[in-house]
Amino acid sequence: MRLFFSVFIVQFLLAFSVSASQKGSLVVSDLTLDTLFVTQDLNNDGDAADEGETKIYFDESNSSSLVTPTRSVFSVHRGIDGYVYVADGGSDTVYRLDDKNNDGDANDEGEANIWFSEENVAGLTLPTPNGLHQADDGSIYIVNPGVRSRPQDAVYRTIDLNGDGDANDEGEAGVWLDLSVTLSDVLGYDENVSSAFEITMIDDVAYIVDTIGSQPDAVLRAEDVNEDGVISADELTVFIDNENPYGVPVCIGIVTDGTSLFIQECSTRAELQTIYRLDDLNGNGVIDSQDEATKVWDESVIPEEYPLGLTWGLGITYTGELYLTSAFASENDNVWRLVDLNQNDSFMDPGETIRWTGETINGQFPDFARTVEFLPKYFSLDRYYAVSDVFDYSARLSDITAIIGLLSTNPVDWNLIAAVFNDGQTESSIPALAELIAAFNPHHQKGVNLADYINAAIAGNAYFSQLDDSARADAVVNGLLALQHKLFAKKLKKAKIAALYHNDFNCETGAAHQWDTAAVIYYGSHLQNGLYQQAGEIKPNQQHRGGRLLKKGLSKLAPSYKDPIDQCNESGKKQRFPKRQYYNLIKLEKKIAKKVAYDSLKQMRRALIDNDVELARIAQLNAYANIRAVMPYSYARGFYYERLLKRWLLDRQPSFNAYYIVNFIVNRL
Repeated sequence: MRLFFSVFIVQFLLAFSVSASQKGSLVVSDLTLDTLFVTQDLNNDGDAADEGETKIYFDESNSSSLVTPTRSVFSVHRGIDGYVYVADGGSDTVYRLDDKNNDGDANDEGEANIWFSEENVAGLTLPTPNGLHQADDGSIYIVNPGVRSRPQDAVYRTIDLNGDGDANDEGEAGVWLDLSVTLSDVLGYDENVSSAFEITMIDDVAYIVDTIGSQPDAVLRAEDVNEDGVISADELTVFIDNENPYGVPVCIGIVTDGTSLFIQECSTRAELQTIYRLDDLNGNGVIDSQDEATKVWDESVIPEEYPLGLTWGLGITYTGELYLTSAFASENDNVWRLVDLNQNDSFMDPGETIRWTGETINGQFPDFARTVEFLPKYFSLDRYYAVSDVFDYSARLSDITAIIGLLSTNPVDWNLIAAVFNDGQTESSIPALAELIAAFNPHHQKGVNLADYINAAIAGNAYFSQLDDSARADAVVNGLLALQHKLFAKKLKKAKIAALYHNDFNCETGAAHQWDTAAVIYYGSHLQNGLYQQAGEIKPNQQHRGGRLLKKGLSKLAPSYKDPIDQCNESGKKQRFPKRQYYNLIKLEKKIAKKVAYDSLKQMRRALIDNDVELARIAQLNAYANIRAVMPYSYARGFYYERLLKRWLLDRQPSFNAYYIVNFIVNRL
């Protein structure tokens, strides 16, 4: 059980910003200026054209000792783990960025590191890293169009297995799709004709834009059907190419809203540059009818004084807005914002094409905007972006983060931990963790409630008087885990009540807000140390199933047009509560909590065999804390288990009788 602390350590570092922007911010890479800029609508007038709304996000002036990391940024991707990944063709490196201090940039010390480079143990070359995408399992897919001296045209799969922040180590990188050979096998071309650019994924299916030399440009569809970690010829198909009869251009940029694909014409050779939405309505893996290809925008709606240049960059936000770059258009290089104001599934109506920022506004920027990526406000979890302000709630979660950090120091400052637990470290009036526990009272019987239990472990008295720091730390973490499980179930239940019984979709207290906070608890920070990670430790398919369920449920409560806060508060009738996802998540949560309780139970049994009564008692309480987090209250079985637990806890000296009672309960919850 001493390993429990390291396996299930719980941290809640929320990736949100307290900026004034209601719509988040847009990162723009500029190939001429060798810089990543961040643009924000600070005054909520719909654009980032005002003073102070453009600043440097990341460049060679960074304090992380990274030399010239932005000379040729070809791709920027905000992963589902909260990090921003940057593919730079100048240094042949993919970087990982994290604005840890929430000051609006990633240039401070320790906020940037190398994710993948040609120094990788696998010996993979990286002359032109282009497209980036993070899959649901946390792995980063990198599109690498080779060059003559390093001709590996491929999609690499990279993942950090040892937790050191990069994917350069043994077993952390490999060829997922060998485009040099596999594409030729599929289409009958000579080898090494591939020239791939962007990649995006819908669930487990990857869509890759490949210009294929002198052959028709195409969007490739890749799905690892047999789950062997490699795309074979029978798993790679052409989704659509430039010879399609539906007028769809195939160029570099491609994005998805999780259901549809959006692709744009990026060449000024076209009479009108366009954006199309692609939907595989019949599910056959190819665009093969006109109703599957819909034009949603063309450049005719742009004012004549702003000629459209090369539109290589295409980005999308959580509300379905599109952002389009325009480069090499004299002094009128711009970034355009496309908003479907009237909800007719296009961006062609008056006022729906907005000049977000431009060279004549900012002087030099943008000069050659290559790619854009949206960074949401507040926090982001698995492609879902909060519609409510959870800042107050996150203050309590930051207290948990602080406690976990303090437990890892040597020596442990128990007095400071007690202060954080009972008083909180925030200057606001947010209740401390002890008060939070009292608010819903997930208590032990015989007067031992969860707050008292954690405080006893912190103080080293009562049951903990004879135990060392490691055992006490285990007990504190177990108590916080019980709190985590209880909060998650409570937030889901409150969302259900607010939606189904009160039709309340208010951002501050209603269904949408409760789902927001439940998502924080489930995913944690950077997909680490939340219930999501715990599910993966127990059984990976539970983790991914839970992630998909929560994502689907959240999407049904998320807004779909320009102002998420207003819709959340005023348009609740357009939203549906995801009842199926709710019940399935409750079941998954019970499985996770049962496993945590069962691990404590196994420790109790080992302690009894070793005649370690003190440690057995702690394990007994640990198991009980997590059982109570998912104990059924509303039907007869719950009351029956409650009576058994009372009988168990009356045995102040742990025994095998108590062990078998709790084992019975764990296996029947």
